[in-house]
Amino acid sequence: MAKTQEIKTNIIDGAFEDKPHIFYLVYDEITDELIIRLVKPDTIAVVFDTQGNDNIGLLLEPQTNEIVGFNLYNFQSVHLPHWDLLKNIWYKQDLPKHFSSYKTIKYDPKEHARHHHSTKQFPDNWPKQFVKSRPILEEALV
Repeated sequence: MAKTQEIKTNIIDGAFEDKPHIFYLVYDEITDELIIRLVKPDTIAVVFDTQGNDNIGLLLEPQTNEIVGFNLYNFQSVHLPHWDLLKNIWYKQDLPKHFSSYKTIKYDPKEHARHHHSTKQFPDNWPKQFVKSRPILEEALV
């Protein structure tokens, strides 16, 4: 298992910049877990549980220790309240059922530039990579 200092962020650092990109999302209603992948879900990833936060796991490519996604545990009770746009439609549009299998999400930052989001509402122990990417993921889902 990787040590924190061995984790690489090349993919995630480039995934949420100015270029359009694709990510993959699935929700498991039984475990209340949202999985966000920055690479195709057919690639192997291992979960690296973050210290001090039981609600987020980083998905790592095992050979390189590169972050390739996130596991958001207790999604509806812990994470959804922080996603202002998404929480308004989560149940109305039956998104738990819609995302019961992997869906490809296309994100174009130019289409979503009108929204501004603050990351100040997140606890200090949330991984900075997730806090940075969360508003972008939310906009792409809405």
